[in-house]
Amino acid sequence: MEQNDLLQRYDAWADYYDLIDFDRSGMISFYRGIMDEKTGSVLELACGTGTMTIGIATHLRQRKLLHQVVGLDSSPRMLEQASRRDSGIEWGLGGMRDPPLQSRFDFVFCACNILHGFWIDEDLVKVFRAARTLLSPSGIFAFDIYQPNFDYLRKRRLNCVVRSVVDTSGRQFQVLEDTVYQPRIRVLYVDWRLVQKTSETGPPLAQMVYGFRQYFPEEIERLLAVAGLGIRRRYGDFDGSPFTKNSKKQIVVCARA
Repeated sequence: MEQNDLLQRYDAWADYYDLIDFDRSGMISFYRGIMDEKTGSVLELACGTGTMTIGIATHLRQRKLLHQVVGLDSSPRMLEQASRRDSGIEWGLGGMRDPPLQSRFDFVFCACNILHGFWIDEDLVKVFRAARTLLSPSGIFAFDIYQPNFDYLRKRRLNCVVRSVVDTSGRQFQVLEDTVYQPRIRVLYVDWRLVQKTSETGPPLAQMVYGFRQYFPEEIERLLAVAGLGIRRRYGDFDGSPFTKNSKKQIVVCARA
């Protein structure tokens, strides 16, 4: 998919993203918990409408340690929504492989499985290298992705309801999902369609087709090493459970090697 087309599709979700988003309080608590007690500057890569960034910033403000919080995203419309929610945060437009930033941060993170969107090892290494460059000397970089589960991946889904919400005016919305897995390239294709439940079926309000490249733990470790990062801790879920071969998630905490 062309980059401009992809950005347009992300922009189309911006007005509805927070309405259909899930409760991220557990994720926010987890990422707050792995920050050092002296953390004062934070960068979120691919921040979307800023839910995670704002949650972290609120925590730092309460501790009175806040120096700088930045949310970076490639969607202008998503950033508009984020800025409306908290204008005290610096919202930056840019991609993760070459972030247009000069500051250094105590804590850099990328949440919500975003890194699955990089299908080529070299592109993921560029993201890791950029994150390393943006770290302060003692800073940490953390991210979460799924651990490959091939029993789950092979089950094709069609018109599955993955979100169902009602807005303040009583309108009902659903997010429908189709998936298909391509084992040769280890990519799960996901087609999300946002629809409003009415008496007549019309075109989706927004649609996103994207691919989730599956990465094994040993591949992540190798690519981090190529980028000059070393794993400090690894978790299996946001409850802080240890990472094992049966873990659903790969939550990785890194520092400069």
